[in-house]
Amino acid sequence: MEKAFQIVKKNVLGRYFVDESCIYCELCLEAAPKNFAYDETKGEAYVCLQPSSDTEHRQMKAAIDDCPIHCIHDSVTQPDDFP
Repeated sequence: MEKAFQIVKKNVLGRYFVDESCIYCELCLEAAPKNFAYDETKGEAYVCLQPSSDTEHRQMKAAIDDCPIHCIHDSVTQPDDFP
């Protein structure tokens, strides 16, 4: 059974979020630099701005797909929305 992690408190409210299993590999910031930030104290990334365009949603999907820990989540699972 997969362990559930707490949601990073600094995430802005919205569809996408990061959980506390984040190891801050920086891939999310490379994929969607406008939407992620880094908490140096905790050593984890968080969603600082929810996507507002199709391009940003595609970048967020890339960040989710690239994340080696699978700590970035989409609360609305509709994989065909943003191919």
